[in-house]
Amino acid sequence: MLLTKKLLNEINGSLSLNAKQEGDFSIELGPPSIDTRKINAGDTFFGIEGETRNGCDFFEQAVENGAKNVVLTPEYREKFEKSEIVRKNKATAIFVANTRTALRQMGFSNRLAHCIPFVAVTGSNGKTTTKELIAAVLGQKYRVFKTAGNFNNDLGLPMQLMNLNKSHEIGVIELGMSAPGEIDALASLVLPRVGVITCVGPAHIEFLKTLKNIAKAKAELIPRIDTQGALILNYDNNYTRKMSSQFTGRVTGYSITNRSSKIQARDVRLNEKGFYDFECAVKTNLKNYEPFHISLNLAGRHNVLNALAAIAVAIEFGVSREDIVRGLNEFDGVQKRMELMKLSRGVTVLNDCYNANPLSMKSALETISEFKAFSGRRVAIIGDMLELGNWSVRAHTEIGRLAAKCGVDFLVTVGEKSRHTMQAALESGFAPEKTVHFDNSVKTAERVNELVKSGDFILIKGSRGMKLEVILNALQGEK
Repeated sequence: MLLTKKLLNEINGSLSLNAKQEGDFSIELGPPSIDTRKINAGDTFFGIEGETRNGCDFFEQAVENGAKNVVLTPEYREKFEKSEIVRKNKATAIFVANTRTALRQMGFSNRLAHCIPFVAVTGSNGKTTTKELIAAVLGQKYRVFKTAGNFNNDLGLPMQLMNLNKSHEIGVIELGMSAPGEIDALASLVLPRVGVITCVGPAHIEFLKTLKNIAKAKAELIPRIDTQGALILNYDNNYTRKMSSQFTGRVTGYSITNRSSKIQARDVRLNEKGFYDFECAVKTNLKNYEPFHISLNLAGRHNVLNALAAIAVAIEFGVSREDIVRGLNEFDGVQKRMELMKLSRGVTVLNDCYNANPLSMKSALETISEFKAFSGRRVAIIGDMLELGNWSVRAHTEIGRLAAKCGVDFLVTVGEKSRHTMQAALESGFAPEKTVHFDNSVKTAERVNELVKSGDFILIKGSRGMKLEVILNALQGEK
């Protein structure tokens, strides 16, 4: 994006002495970064003040690593102007009172400069996969801008918006939150034409206390949606279904079980690969959307719902039935989210170690129990689910009971909270010799290859803070 004189004034910024400032100047800003370790040549580095460190302290390292422009607070001006590293690399600085605020303003400015429709996705589960599915089907007709990975917070979203350019025809972003007010703040940057709320469940309930509070926080998206646009809701979730009355524009429900929804999955069934096929029925007068068949390349029944959300968005933007089918059939998943991986020794891993809460853990256990493509043992390596507060003991206990009922052959629990999972599984009849507990992921990784047998089908799932990827690395022979 371009830093113009107008934008510089909007952020109350000033430039370093080596910057060209004649007339109505403009400076080309490369992709934004807040991590000096991930700087690429030409990037724009924002020195963000954190709880323990101030990113501005590392501006010389950012410049050495290739940053062309740096955004700093005024107290760093003297050091910048005298820096030999800056002089050698010909970097330019933008000085602002608050770098976090400037990042937000610059991202919003670039969004306003591109008059394209946006789709915003939020929910307790399925945000990233749903976002990627939507991008896959819209990409059959449009040039799609989408947020990378899960850059869905107050820093990640404006950074992504700075990458929006004139080649894009439509945008798809996800909105994350862990406190009230965060969805509203993020949605105000995006100004979405269409909003999607996937579900409400006990994610981050330690901070929001009740499911009603979580639902209220997710619903902050609704007032920010263009009233000429659409709100798309999961009608199989009680909380999201009830949100339909909060929007004055078009509301489209999608569902596997609720026949009042406009987008329905019928004849949902597992295929020989262990993935789901279904018939999509659309309640509309449009002849182009007569029932059609979908074969997903994704594990888990919950991904049928995610696909239905993508179908609903695609219909809003006039994507043909043929393109919808092609986009969904070609999509093969998101890394670390129900990612099916073939390893050596005939071992298959269902890698879902990015994050976990009670709803997603339940879905993952149900997925390995219903997978028919493997004849070996079903092994569940389950880590703590964090940020559950007073729900924690009950939630981990319920997961243990479910593991005992859903066909898991060998159970590995990881972390202090997961002791409740292990205990509940044993009390529900799980054989003690088929269970083992470890205090952390590192200790699990040291022993995991002793526990695994050829032909095993292994689920790895836990909260991000448990760092279960080290267990996967051990299975792959990495240190």
